Amino acid sequence: MKRKNLISIILICILAAGFFVRHSEAYYIKLAWDPSISEGEIGYIVYYDTISQCSNTIDVGNATTAIIDDLTLDTWYFMATAYYVGGYESGYSNQISNTFVDADLDGVEDFYDTCSNDLPIKISGLPLYFTNLQDAYDTAVDSEAILSHDIMLSGYLIADHNKTISLEGGYDCGYIDNEGRTTIYGDMEIIDGTIIIENGTFEIK
Repeated sequence: MKRKNLISIILICILAAGFFVRHSEAYYIKLAWDPSISEGEIGYIVYYDTISQCSNTIDVGNATTAIIDDLTLDTWYFMATAYYVGGYESGYSNQISNTFVDADLDGVEDFYDTCSNDLPIKISGLPLYFTNLQDAYDTAVDSEAILSHDIMLSGYLIADHNKTISLEGGYDCGYIDNEGRTTIYGDMEIIDGTIIIENGTFEIK
């Protein structure tokens, strides 16, 4: 793509960052940027890497947000450009960075980890703790409740067993009071069985 010195002020920022569970454990970041002030742009490219040259790219079309996943515990750098009809690409936006740190290895990135040394999800009444909702669901038996801390996580929940499971979010570190909110950035798919949301606030985005 031909780079052209077009007037295109793009201010990129971080909306969220955290732990992501798909087929393997990794980290994600959600980015947002201001639309280009130049006319005629047809899309945006996000550049990212663990070095400031940012050799990895994602074409996000005309969206002004992007989720970059499969990131590792490291410092990651991000920039964005706009591209135009004719194959021209703008200059780079400002560069931002995010360092993923999980000192206690509980699966919650330290910036969002309000309960150091405690895993964020457990099965009620049992000493079974988890880093992600899917593993907790797969382990729980019919009529059990899954409790989660007042944190932000990310990942998918596929409910595909013939059982009824309750989800209770927003707990404090000791899983006693649940006046907070558990926010899951991801999707829930119910193929079989029943999922009940009760007690506390449990939000899936």
